[in-house]
Formats: sequence, C-alpha cells, structure tokens
Amino acid sequence: AVVSTQSTGIQINGEHIQNSPFITTVFPGPVNYSNSLLTVYTTSVVAGVNGALDIRLRDLQNNTVPLNGLTPSNFTIQFTTEAPINVFWTITNVNDGVYSILYNATVSGNYVLSVGVNQVQVVGSPSSVLVSPAATWPASCLAFGSGLLTAKMNEESYFYVQTYDIFGNLQPSGKDTVKASLFATTAGDIATVTISNHGNGTYAASYTITKHLQYELEITVNGLPINGSPFTVSGDYSKPPLPVFLIVGCVLGGTALIVIASFFIYRQWKSSKEG
Repeated sequence: AVVSTQSTGIQINGEHIQNSPFITTVFPGPVNYSNSLLTVYTTSVVAGVNGALDIRLRDLQNNTVPLNGLTPSNFTIQFTTEAPINVFWTITNVNDGVYSILYNATVSGNYVLSVGVNQVQVVGSPSSVLVSPAATWPASCLAFGSGLLTAKMNEESYFYVQTYDIFGNLQPSGKDTVKASLFATTAGDIATVTISNHGNGTYAASYTITKHLQYELEITVNGLPINGSPFTVSGDYSKPPLPVFLIVGCVLGGTALIVIASFFIYRQWKSSKEG
C-alpha cells in the first residue's frame, strides 16, 4: 500500500530541470509485530454469541503494512482467568494488512484477552472481556433439598432451585419466573408452595403437607419444566410430641399415670393426623 505520494521540484534560475518535478512514492516499512494494533470491538459478550476484534499490521511509523500471507497458525489468542479456557475463533484476511477475528466463548466470567502475532504481543494486548451467561435454559436448571423426596405432615419442608444457561453457567441474578405445584397422586390434596427469590439465581421454596400421601412436585422456570421435574415426594408422619404428663410423671414418680397419659395423648395425636 502506498503511504503517500510526494512531488519534488528542482529549479535552476527559476526553470525546472529535465523531468522536474519528480514524483516520489513512499511505501510502508517492514512489519513490526510489537507495533501492530489490536482493536476489540466487543468487550462484553453473551456466552455463545460471537465477539469481534481485528489486528492491523503496522511498521514502526504506524503505517499499515499490506502483508496478506498470514494464516491462523501465525496468531495466538488466549482467554485467561485463573487458567486459560478454550475459545472457538476464526480469522479472515480483510486484505491491506487487516485481519478480522470472531471469537465465541461459552464459559461466563471476566477474562484477560491476550493476542499475539508470531508469538509477539501486539499493541492493545492484553485487553479485558466480560462474558455473561446466555438466556436461562430450564432443562439445565437444578433443584436440590430434602423437600424433593420426603415431607413430614404439618411440618414445613424445603427445597431450592438454581438457574443456569444452556452452557451450564450459573445465572447471577433473579430475573426468571420460578413456580412449583404440589398435589397428591391418589387424592385431591394440594399443598401451596411458597417461593422466595434470593436475587442471585437461587430460589428457596417451602411447603407443608397435611396428609400421609404420595405427592407429585412440578417445578418450572419461565413456564418450562426443569431438569428432573416432576419429582415424587413421600408424605410421612411427623414425630409424636413428647407428652407433658410424661415429664411431670417422671418428677412425681407416678409410673401408672405416665403410661396412661402417654397412651391417650398418643391416640389423640395419631387420630388427628389420620383425620
């Protein structure tokens, strides 16, 4: 590429000599890789979406050098946090010494982007790139907690939902709609599930059953079932309360009173549970 064209005139006694003015064409010097320029067009991208950058080959005077024979093996592109991660990238020779690069990262995080040509870091490298999670993918979302398997009658049970994108990146905010429904598989009993948004991609849920039945727990994120949903929850009796008469009897030493009072209180407790 021509950097500039200059006209130089030489005169003697006010007259141009033969062939004057002379036309001088200035061309770029040799490529200086450490003076070549990195431009990052997208410093904040979504996981799975292409980001863009380019590298402009320059000489020591910052002139673009039209070197068009470089291949991907001449370039080094690295994304690093605590350790490098694999990032898919493609490179296109735009000609006139400019190489366009598209990169695609699927792991969210704050990264240091290092770019080199022939093992030499270019101007503008390293740079910072933020990769944010993609949209929440319900099939990747997970639930955990004892309330997914068993529940005690008249006792609050708990479980938690964690939201992720399709690449398994944890969502950092509570922007999703999480719902759950719990109903008996053999009868008409339905339990209300209360969900609390922690604002960090985690949702806490609680419910209370009143019957010794088997339940089905359906959990959805943005209207679609999460991984593993629906869950089967087994309702069970809670532990009977320790009769107050038993404590009093121990103090007073009335063994017969202890046995009789305990028996009747237990009968009343069991009857209320089965009702």
